[in-house]
Amino acid sequence: STAALDVPCRTRVCKWMFHIINIMRLQHETAAIAISYLDRFMSISCAHKSKQKRSTTKCNRREYQLVASTSFYIAIKIHEPFVLRPEVISSLTRGLVTPDNIIACEKIILTTLRWRMNGPTPHQFINYILKLLPSSSSTSSSSTTDQELVSKLSESSHSWIEMAIKDYACIPLRTS
Repeated sequence: STAALDVPCRTRVCKWMFHIINIMRLQHETAAIAISYLDRFMSISCAHKSKQKRSTTKCNRREYQLVASTSFYIAIKIHEPFVLRPEVISSLTRGLVTPDNIIACEKIILTTLRWRMNGPTPHQFINYILKLLPSSSSTSSSSTTDQELVSKLSESSHSWIEMAIKDYACIPLRTS
């Protein structure tokens, strides 16, 4: 399809990534990182196309799907204890992208992002902030209550992070 990228396309990609993460029981942060790679790459790529004054600054959906799948592949490769082969990622896309396309696109993404793949994530910030919370007492019942509270805060915070990641309106906002 040569239609320009739109909000529903990005929303579907985000849902797809989190769906795969849930099925494979991977870290939700990995999907968030993949989406970060995708958004960063697209903003740089579109700015570059705009400087070249091409007739369209947006890529088509097939290109977007390739960049999204490859970003997902890279995030899993870097942040999970195992690597999914490009063939597996290709099968997850139902053959929309080929393993060779993923490998070629990986080089382009890494070069475009200048190999800056390990910046702090919103999940990391939340985890650090929660570690700063004081515990109320050293008794075991208070300690359990503190742990439950921190666990609930963590779960709620991570849920809000994922909603913000999926929201197209948040793309231009600074992560800090």
